[in-house]
Amino acid sequence: MKQPLAPGPWQAWVRDRQRQTLPVFPGYREAAVLVALTGEADPAILLTVRSAELPTHQGQISFAGGG
Repeated sequence: MKQPLAPGPWQAWVRDRQRQTLPVFPGYREAAVLVALTGEADPAILLTVRSAELPTHQGQISFAGGG
């Protein structure tokens, strides 16, 4: 079983950050991105490559998930 990642400076930054309210842009829908980090000593961001079978944005690099 993999050991949990030891606390690091990035975890303190996430814990202590202040929430910011962004202005509302009429005509645009609200959205958010959850960034997946790997559980390694030197974390990396998890990205995916969009399928060539999709109707738009084929083969582009993207964050995992979506709506």
